[in-house]
Amino acid sequence: MRIGLVEKVKETIEQGLGLPFRYGTGEELDAYMGNTPMPAVMMYRLEGSTSQVWNTQRVESAVCTLFFVERTSYENNSEENDKIVQACKQHADEWINFVQHGVESPIWCDDADIEYERIYLQFEDVFTGIGVRLRLTEVQGECFYDPYYARLYGIEPPRLYIPKKKAKQWKTLKNT
Repeated sequence: MRIGLVEKVKETIEQGLGLPFRYGTGEELDAYMGNTPMPAVMMYRLEGSTSQVWNTQRVESAVCTLFFVERTSYENNSEENDKIVQACKQHADEWINFVQHGVESPIWCDDADIEYERIYLQFEDVFTGIGVRLRLTEVQGECFYDPYYARLYGIEPPRLYIPKKKAKQWKTLKNT
């Protein structure tokens, strides 16, 4: 089964930062976030998704916005909210650094396109934090065999291993 870009983002956030990750529509996120431990990361949707072929691999790339958030209250003053935003920004910076420079990262982001924005979200609860908009690209995508690229790069086609006994059975079945 192929692991998509959203699953790779989830993996890097949950394993790398130890923060819960939620992806979905506004209504789904509202339902999830009420029971989610804080701080957390939300991803609303992918924008401008593209799929490119690199040397027999289909690689997904998308512009997305990740929200690094913490639950807050209506009564918080600006200083308290600023402390929460700075802590969320630190989580975001740590994750972006891992994605850009981590040897084990399954995704990559272009540092030229990173935009930060302070957020104040009102779902069933109130959240404050930072939104990070960036383009993410898979490091390794879905592999497939394309004869054009095989000729271009001198790649041998994938070979199916069939034991000799099975091969004889297969030939007799094929000939009948």
